[in-house]
This record gives sequence, C-alpha cells and structure tokens, in this order.
Amino acid sequence: MQHIKIEQITAREIINGRGIPTVEAIVQCGSGITARAAAPSGISVSDHEAIDLRDGDSRFMGKGTQKAVSNIKHIIAPALRGMSVFSQEEIDRKMIEIDGTQNRSYLGGNAMIAVSVAVAKAAAAARQLPLYAYLGGTGAHEIPILCPNLISGSKTAGNHLDFEDFLVVPHGFDTFSESIRAVVEVFHILYRRLCREYGLIAQITALAPPLYRNEDAFDFLSEAIREAGYEGKIGFAVDVASGLIYNRENGLYEMEGGDRSREELISYYADLCRNYPIHFIEDGVWEEDYDGFRMMKESLPPWIVGDDIFATNESRLRLGYKKNAGNGNEMEPNDGNRGAAGQPVCI
Repeated sequence: MQHIKIEQITAREIINGRGIPTVEAIVQCGSGITARAAAPSGISVSDHEAIDLRDGDSRFMGKGTQKAVSNIKHIIAPALRGMSVFSQEEIDRKMIEIDGTQNRSYLGGNAMIAVSVAVAKAAAAARQLPLYAYLGGTGAHEIPILCPNLISGSKTAGNHLDFEDFLVVPHGFDTFSESIRAVVEVFHILYRRLCREYGLIAQITALAPPLYRNEDAFDFLSEAIREAGYEGKIGFAVDVASGLIYNRENGLYEMEGGDRSREELISYYADLCRNYPIHFIEDGVWEEDYDGFRMMKESLPPWIVGDDIFATNESRLRLGYKKNAGNGNEMEPNDGNRGAAGQPVCI
C-alpha cells in the first residue's frame, strides 16, 4: 500500500453551476485507483488571492481554462508521475516550486488546487478511508458547524441590501443531519414568506429578495426560525464583503444611501449585535484595514473573520496575527482560484 504511485494525471475543462469554465484534474494510480477533483470558481475576489489562470481569448468571454488544463497535462503530470500518492506535502511543494511565483500565476491556482485535491482523494481511496478521515485522522469525530447562506445581497444579488451574505448558524443540534434538516425547514419557510410578500423570489446562490434594509433580512430570518420552532438553536452570521461598499477615493463605506466612516460602521455592527444573535462577521471592513479588524475584535462580541484580508496567504496571516486583526480566518484552499466560499475557523 505504501508503494502506490501516481501513474498519470490528466485534466479537462468543465463548466460550473454559474456557467463559468473551471478545471477538473484526474489522478490515476496503481491498483486501479482513480480520483478526480474540480477547482471551484467563484465571484467575490480579493486582490491578494492566487491567480485563477484564464485563457483571455474569445472563448467563454475570455474565461476558458485550456491553459490551466495544458499546464496540468504537460508540466504538472510529468513532474509528479512516479511519486507516492501519500506524499501530499511533497507533491504540493513540488508544484509550488515549479510555479515559482507568489500568486500562482504560472501554473494557475486553479490547476494546482484541482491536482492537489485529486491526489488527496486518491490517497484516501487507497487507504479505503473517507477523505475527512484520511486528512484529519481516523480518530476524527467532529466537524465544523455548517453556516448556509440563505439571503444574498449587495452587488452579487442586485438588490439594495448592503451585506453580501446573510447566513444562519445552527449551533443548537447534536448531529450534522439534525442541523441540516433544521436549516432546510427554515429555508422553505423563509422562501414562502418572502414570496407572499414580494412575489417570486430569485435564487442566486441563496434567495435574493428586493429588501432595502439589512435589518429586514434579519427579521425575515428570525420569523422563519421562530415558525420552524428553532428559536435559540439557530443564530446568524454575515459576510459583509465590505470591498463592495468601500469607496477607496474617500475612505468611506456606502451604506443605505449614505456614507459611513469606519467608526460609524463598527458602531452600526454593535447595534446589530445587540438586536440579533450574530455569531461572526466576515470582512466587516476593507481588506487593507488591519486596524479596523483589530477595533472590531476589541469592541464586538462575535468572531471577527477575515477572508479577503488574509486570502489564505501565509504572509498576510502572519501580519494579521501580529496586528491582532480579528480572531477568525476563512481558510480557502480554492483561494488559489480566486473565489468561492470557504470555511471560517477560529485562530
């Protein structure tokens, strides 16, 4: 088992649920083991994320991924062929060395993450383990609380809400399946309520109702949770995605038809936290404002989570730790492909 080696790696261009091309890598090993993984491809992007390599030609409005596919087939595959499928760290380091850039712009972060995850899946299959047990150890018995996005806002949804994502946090359940059931029930109640009020509601990655105030979104969520019978068991979280409302020219945040300073914005968050059970606030201020993240951590009760500010970038994480910039970090392996949702973790 220890000698199972990578025999071949290939790749292809596929289309994600938003109609955007991305990369799928297929890793073939000895003993007939084959695993595949696709690089997620999202919308919200930090200036500091790794490069999602695109073709930039006429195909798919320039978003094709044939360059990344070619890099997997002709550069990555020859370099990794013959390596042990269990040597994950060595394999990842090899790709980083070949790439040779700070932002993965040569091979493409999308190519690298697709191969890395496919290798991990192949190794897990070789061990006859589920992926979580292979990565976390056979003693792994806890998983993070899932935090689904139920209402979308800001520029990604085309409505008047300031925050990009209004999430729910099902913290009061003993099992993962119970928490999923509760969230699904809340979602359908929320959908019915919004449709009764506004007619047919668009679904982006979540519901996108024509609401004007952030408080309205929290109120609709609160009513749906109460109707489902889960009051006190499901709280809230928000991904502000403040880069979408931050004006770099005047240093102010454009919210609800007016401008707010950083201090006024943090005070507004404090009011929300007094009125709603908010468990974490993600990207509450602009991604370069380490002091603002520190101020939020010192003055607000929820976790202060950084995504765009850290961008799963080791040097920015170290700087954030030094500056005491928040107490949560969204780790996104797929920041190598500029986007998609990650998983907040405590730091």
